[in-house]
Amino acid sequence: MPGQKDNKNLLVLGIGNFLCGDDGIGPILAERLMPCYDDDQDVDVLNGGTIGLGLLYLLDSYSNIIFLDAVDVGAEPGEIFKYSLEDLESVQSEQQISSHQSDPCGLLRYAKATGCTPGKIIILGIQIKQINNTIGLSDVLTSKLPLIEARVKKEIEAMVKQCMNCR
Repeated sequence: MPGQKDNKNLLVLGIGNFLCGDDGIGPILAERLMPCYDDDQDVDVLNGGTIGLGLLYLLDSYSNIIFLDAVDVGAEPGEIFKYSLEDLESVQSEQQISSHQSDPCGLLRYAKATGCTPGKIIILGIQIKQINNTIGLSDVLTSKLPLIEARVKKEIEAMVKQCMNCR
């Protein structure tokens, strides 16, 4: 996949559909973050779009993964929820977390079944306002993008720091 570098510790993977309004928050965040980590030796940032199971091979290529995904849990648009792999395993229905079909829950279930689960997985779910057939985010999410991006960067830096302590 273009942009992938070898021997990385952390993959930040934005997933979602930018053709469906706020569902595109993951890929949009990934695109915004890519230039910040171009020269980073420990982090890759990729736009996974709606590839779904086509991303499975990536899970075996990285020690740690942060998913960026749209969620709809009835909270304030732009609010960020942090889920661990254990959180996902306790969820009975994928719709309780992800707002679409190409979601980390299903991908991680397949990864677990095939034995290619990374060491640490975090899903940062960004509460959406709506999913519709429009290109681009709602005004409310667009206005909160700088704050959301800053929070995501803090999570990335925390995971990198944690990874460095494990070496």
